[in-house]
Amino acid sequence: MRERPDTTGDIVQSVENRRWCPGSSGLAASCATGRWPLLAVVVLGVSVGCSGQGSAETAAVEQAVQAFEGALATQPHEACMMLAPGTLMELETSGTCPAELADLETGAPGQIQSVEVFGTHAMVETAQDTLFLARFDGDGWLVVAAGCVPRVEQPYDCVVEGG
Repeated sequence: MRERPDTTGDIVQSVENRRWCPGSSGLAASCATGRWPLLAVVVLGVSVGCSGQGSAETAAVEQAVQAFEGALATQPHEACMMLAPGTLMELETSGTCPAELADLETGAPGQIQSVEVFGTHAMVETAQDTLFLARFDGDGWLVVAAGCVPRVEQPYDCVVEGG
């Protein structure tokens, strides 16, 4: 398995009043106090400035999600290579990634309903669940969290997510 630098902890993503808060259990309505609110504003500003890259990035995100979901059922070792470094590390705390993915109830691949790209972060809603991705230099779009379902006034509940 190739090694990737672990930059997952640097992710802060604003999506429809939800933020990816590093070190938390996932997406939240707000991050802990400190530098996160400012960083969220900076990320949002960069995201607005990068909004013109839409169609090419959207297609790349869709392709990454389809490849990941397709590999889950039949080639979990391939799906592991499509996980962000922090997500892979978190998953492997209790066993090998392929074995852990094979044991998960992620459901059948769902038809993509919407893709939102915000700079180097993306949110993809399928008919069954939601996935969050981040773009990594040299590796492209990798899955940060998968099998996610929204909860009222709480972070997403995800089957696969990084620490």
